Amino acid sequence: MNKTNSETSPADSQKEMNRLREELSWYKATYENRSIPGVMATITSNKIRNKKKAFFNALLRKKKIKEKYVLSGVLEYVRDKKSKSVFKSLTGLISQYHFRLFFNLRSILLYKLTSRYKRMHNLLYQVPQTANSISRDQIIKDIDAFNYKPLISFIMPVYNTRPDLLEIAVKSIEAQYYDHWELIAVDDCSSNKATIDLLKILSSRRKIKTVFLKQNSGISESSNEALKRVSGEFIALMDHDDEVTPDALYWIVKAINDHPRADILYTDECKVDERGNLSDFFLKPDWSPELLFNMMYVGHLTVYRSSFLFTKVGYFRKEYDFSQDYDLILRATEKTTEIVHIQKVLYHWRLTDGSASQGDKPYARKTNLAALEDAMKRRNVKASVIELPTANRVKLALPENPMVSLIIPTDSYENLIVSVKSIHNNTSFNNYEIVAVTNSSLIRRLNNETKYDKLKLVAYDKPYNFSDKCNWGASHCSGDVLIFYNDDVRPITKDWIENTIEYLYIDGVGGVSPKLVYEDDSVQYAGMATGVRNLTGTTFHTYHMDSNAYLNFVQSVRNVTILSGACLAIKKTLFFEVGGFDAINTPSAHSDVDLSFKIIQKGYRCVYTPHATMRHIGHLSLSVHEKKEIKFKKDLADIYLLKKWGSYIGNDPYFTEPMRNMLYHDSPEYYKVVGSGVDRTTSQSKGNVLLISHDLSLSGAPLVLVDIAKVLLNSGYFPVVCSPSDGPLRETYEELGVTVIIDVLVLRQHPSFERFARNFDLLICNTIVTWPVVLQMQATVKTVWWIQEAKVIDLFANNAEMVQALRTAKNIITVSDYSIEHIRKYTGTPVKKIYNSCSDIDGIPFSKVLEGEKIVISLIGSIESRKGQDIILEALNNISTGLLSKIELRLIGRILDYEYYKSLQPKAADKPWVKFLGEMDHNECLKQLETTHILVNASRDDPFPVTLVEAFCYGKACIVSNRSGFAEVITEGVNGYVFNIDDVADLSGKIALTVSSGTRIEQMGIAARKTFEKFLRPETFSDRLLHYIENEI
Repeated sequence: MNKTNSETSPADSQKEMNRLREELSWYKATYENRSIPGVMATITSNKIRNKKKAFFNALLRKKKIKEKYVLSGVLEYVRDKKSKSVFKSLTGLISQYHFRLFFNLRSILLYKLTSRYKRMHNLLYQVPQTANSISRDQIIKDIDAFNYKPLISFIMPVYNTRPDLLEIAVKSIEAQYYDHWELIAVDDCSSNKATIDLLKILSSRRKIKTVFLKQNSGISESSNEALKRVSGEFIALMDHDDEVTPDALYWIVKAINDHPRADILYTDECKVDERGNLSDFFLKPDWSPELLFNMMYVGHLTVYRSSFLFTKVGYFRKEYDFSQDYDLILRATEKTTEIVHIQKVLYHWRLTDGSASQGDKPYARKTNLAALEDAMKRRNVKASVIELPTANRVKLALPENPMVSLIIPTDSYENLIVSVKSIHNNTSFNNYEIVAVTNSSLIRRLNNETKYDKLKLVAYDKPYNFSDKCNWGASHCSGDVLIFYNDDVRPITKDWIENTIEYLYIDGVGGVSPKLVYEDDSVQYAGMATGVRNLTGTTFHTYHMDSNAYLNFVQSVRNVTILSGACLAIKKTLFFEVGGFDAINTPSAHSDVDLSFKIIQKGYRCVYTPHATMRHIGHLSLSVHEKKEIKFKKDLADIYLLKKWGSYIGNDPYFTEPMRNMLYHDSPEYYKVVGSGVDRTTSQSKGNVLLISHDLSLSGAPLVLVDIAKVLLNSGYFPVVCSPSDGPLRETYEELGVTVIIDVLVLRQHPSFERFARNFDLLICNTIVTWPVVLQMQATVKTVWWIQEAKVIDLFANNAEMVQALRTAKNIITVSDYSIEHIRKYTGTPVKKIYNSCSDIDGIPFSKVLEGEKIVISLIGSIESRKGQDIILEALNNISTGLLSKIELRLIGRILDYEYYKSLQPKAADKPWVKFLGEMDHNECLKQLETTHILVNASRDDPFPVTLVEAFCYGKACIVSNRSGFAEVITEGVNGYVFNIDDVADLSGKIALTVSSGTRIEQMGIAARKTFEKFLRPETFSDRLLHYIENEI
């Protein structure tokens, strides 16, 4: 129920020390303890070894040798071993087999090679492990609970596969946690006897069907033979030497249950070498139709619904062998939009010489381009398919000479003149106009000085508003296509207009932005992503403009979530259909983000193209305005995005969370937005409140913040919760529809947090731990510090900044007089007291002791000295045996201090009435509370624990320590007892007194409930909170 103990274990520390010692020893042996002749000898030896490997690798790539399993195995052995080892092995074989070696050479070598591969398998290979945090036991439970458990049919075409790799592939399927599968392996007339022998063995295994074709027909035909024999509702495509993780089918079937209409599913993947080392992780976007033009990005693992494949798509086509899966997905995605991407690496693509994963199949490129050409013909798209070094390119033919309007919002004479000249000098497209939206004085100057062909001047004399300016310009355009164009953008390639607008004529595309580069040729825009720090950010930012990193994404046409307002193309009809730029909520910042989301909301896609490249000098267009705006003014664009587009901001389908975590480098520290799917722009208009939590655990203080969020939400405020770490409480906020931001920098006084937080109307910082935010923000934004601690505050006394925060804090709330006593040591600021509350319930489970029933005493709290589990154990040891026989003690909570937990064990030994129930989620805790008769709080320091509030809500008798702030609502002997923390006998006596009478327990519970109704109800909490923030600060 409390935060995780993140301390490194002794075993981990020892392991790290051993690793460092090994590295140091290696360094000394390699460098410090070596003579110059010795180092030169090593260099020479390495060169000889590398030449030897190159020679044998060249041999092994030859087709005739590849087909000879034994010969290739021997050559690999000679390549990898030193000459002494090879000679020793040869002499060993002669001494073992004598003359028989020469008569049975192949069979003996085959036996040795098979044994060697098995040893390699045992030593170096393990069934690939899941990289996901969910445990195997939980997966099995989830599988049992699936409503739908379809049969999954793996199809595997086989041809001269190395037996060891084939067996590894099959074993990875057999290791699936989800066991409702079958495998159909079709041998395409292999010449490798060892492959055939292994397939015959595999055919005897349960769930595996093998088929042997009499002549070599190619990969498409062998795959089709497998398809003809499937029995499953879904079909998974598997290569003969690759691997799937043991949880692969679990995630596939889970996705099928979550998306019952899915026709196609695909996963992320990586490469694996023969030692099981993983590399080249390909974390994919969700379904991206335009990216598929560039490459077969869907890849592995791909799963098709059988009925969909057979009735709407058809089989593989032989004329596209080696790109047959690309041809299939192009045809399939023309027939369905029910395509699901599973954002997990579930497939390991084998790295071997000659495999496509090594790029050793250049002939596949020809069929790849042919499949794409055929797709364009089927779709009636007039286009040329071009082979580029980086990716495929579909160059589209434009309709007859569309009119294009370039809209330049500007107030800079110099910028406008340079822009117009650069467009005239660097544009091959002829049918365009330039619509400059500027102030009247600038128009007069331009009209007096010079005339520019194709230039239209539109007067705009209102205060600066980028969005309104663009909208005004659009209303004066003659073109069918609009390109919004910043005055600091310059064309690099002359065909930039046609290459920017071509994808607007693909069905479903709504907007396009080109590649934008800085003056040093690094990327300024190659797509933008959501869910990163500052809510949005540029993907592949500052990569070189010609970078081929991450599968050439910078050089690939692909779908993006956000277009760039610096250069943005859209058809005029669609621009006005979506309402244009939002001049009210995004007058400048995030104007392009809002427009992009409106395009997507209408069912259109946004596209990035690298085939038009523009120089973007950056912020020149804002420089005139920024000089005027020196004084800080709240910019509500961030908050508007969270209110209006919460689900879009939190989930970028084209730059997924795994992609962000691996690729986004502008601010790599962990950041995550979990946005609400509810439009809050009209209902939550009373004020914007940022709630700061030290974590999202199920402990008391974070639970209080949930109550605060509920009050604000129900009262018309827009609350956003920000925490440095994730936790189970996030799900509660999601259910409420409250936006949550996980930002590891929130308590580090980082400028990015200050830029975000300053635009809110109110900050509420929960617990003493959030002092850095109080110190950073209280001069800028109205800030309330909700302190949930008492004695713990003294632990921070040596922290000068925390003490300064307390001394200067203007608005402090705490939970009890006990807390106020400790806070007043550090500040003279008046402190507001508001008792913690909890959600009320119907049907109060009052404590009623039945005849012969055990009296349940519970202590709920993390296992640590502060919570006093040792005190209650000692107190119960002092109670008579007769009373103890009637008691069951439940200790509920996460182990926060393991040493302390171990110290409790002797005190609980041989006491069957003591039950350690461990950590529970909040609902499980409440279920335990229902069956509890007496709740004890033995804390050495506890300002006003929520568990006691919940106990009073549930009508439970309570015994609390005098170091708990809750003691002030206890009426001795009426609704509970207060004991002296320094007197264990006092606790023993009060437990004995309470346990001795079932009637007393019941009466105290009734009184406790009355106290809850008078002081602790959520309505009381809400009224006091709202009165404070609306009238007292």
